[in-house]
Amino acid sequence: MAALMLTLVSCLKKDDATVLLPLPIGVIYGVDVPDGMLDHISVYEGTDPPNVEGRYLASPMTLQFASDQYWNDDFFDLYLAFTEVKGRLRTSYKETQSNTSGDAPEARIIGRGDHFTVYFTTTLNDNTLHWSCTTLTIISGKLTTEGIDDFQYANAMLSKTDPDHLLMDVGQYHVFTTQGRPAVPYQWQ
Repeated sequence: MAALMLTLVSCLKKDDATVLLPLPIGVIYGVDVPDGMLDHISVYEGTDPPNVEGRYLASPMTLQFASDQYWNDDFFDLYLAFTEVKGRLRTSYKETQSNTSGDAPEARIIGRGDHFTVYFTTTLNDNTLHWSCTTLTIISGKLTTEGIDDFQYANAMLSKTDPDHLLMDVGQYHVFTTQGRPAVPYQWQ
């Protein structure tokens, strides 16, 4: 199984001031959030997010919105791992159906009660298909005993090297959900 592995670290502490999107994304990461992106994904603000530690499978991933009008029903399953390391949220995830790998320097988690939003930038590489890119990713949901309800995943293209034009254009974004199914607890390596 081909996989995408990303490792991310959160720097936001529970006692930090309230963080509001999209300002922190632009300030922290030095990027512009594409127009309209935050209209298509829930963002849960606050400084007291739930403890999302665990491993989850988000499946099936279904495209809900594409700013570039791209449409396809065949998307990857997403495996997520959230672990706390020395008081910081560490996030890893991989996708099936690709040879993509990448990493990110940090992730931020915000929220209140059972609702949370994680966001980060990452650089991805696919050596088989000869492309690389930097994306902005936002993951939101509600932590329950069943997993992550209302799971949402959005990614926007910030930059790319893509000689075969396989990726969405810079400035475009896609938003996915799991069609009302929770991202369920799941063990993966």
